[in-house]
Amino acid sequence: MNITTLIEGIPRQFLCRTSSSNPRAMVTWKLDEEILPADINPLEESGEYFGRIIQLTKTIGLDKSLRTYHKKILSCEAKNPETGHIVIDSTQLNIIC
Repeated sequence: MNITTLIEGIPRQFLCRTSSSNPRAMVTWKLDEEILPADINPLEESGEYFGRIIQLTKTIGLDKSLRTYHKKILSCEAKNPETGHIVIDSTQLNIIC
């Protein structure tokens, strides 16, 4: 698993970008399996074979101290609603105080 090291007091933005999918992938941010709201509405653009590419951002460290995220797993989950196929990209957060 990837490990991302962050410094307390410095917020960090994470980006999740899908490959082209038809139908459009449903993208979700999770922290230790708990669903998190995205920062803004997803950006959507045309992809290959009439598919759609989705980009979603999540910033941590704005709403609360980064220390609360130490050793937690931040994941981006993309699911094709028609086939049920899921792709997950995760990183463990390591916070330096």
